[in-house]
Amino acid sequence: MASVQRSDSGMPSNHRWARIFGFVALFHLAVEAVWTGLTAIPDLNIPRIISGGSAGMWYTTAYLMYIIAGAVGMTIFAAIYYIAGGNVNNTLGRLHLVISNVGIAGSAYLLGYAGYNAGYMQHVLKAPTEEIHQFLAPFVEPLGVLVLMAALGVLVGVASLVLTFRRRS
Repeated sequence: MASVQRSDSGMPSNHRWARIFGFVALFHLAVEAVWTGLTAIPDLNIPRIISGGSAGMWYTTAYLMYIIAGAVGMTIFAAIYYIAGGNVNNTLGRLHLVISNVGIAGSAYLLGYAGYNAGYMQHVLKAPTEEIHQFLAPFVEPLGVLVLMAALGVLVGVASLVLTFRRRS
């Protein structure tokens, strides 16, 4: 019986991408913990912005999107890469990792920034709706590009895994 070569983590070395996506998921969890903790700082008015709805919903959407796509999504991909084992195309794995995470993190942070500031303008500063819309308008297209990047990255990851599973069968 052949012995399984193991990495420093104790995981079989052919599970490289599972390990990488697992670490990325942990990073996203740490960022989410900090993001959640910001809610407890009274001067930021985050509960007021969230509960007020409207422009503040951009912030809420960003927060939830980052939890779901960031930590949960990367954890699921880590598990699937683990099941896939070795023979994952490294180029596709890298593209998946970079494109999806730039898209996920970039869109979440930009959406959160825009939503927080627009919500603050609306609920704290009582700015007119037209001013809030003018503030938000420049964010729409960059957000669209980042969301498309995230989707493309996920599709590259799916393609990578499909090719890996097809090679195994």
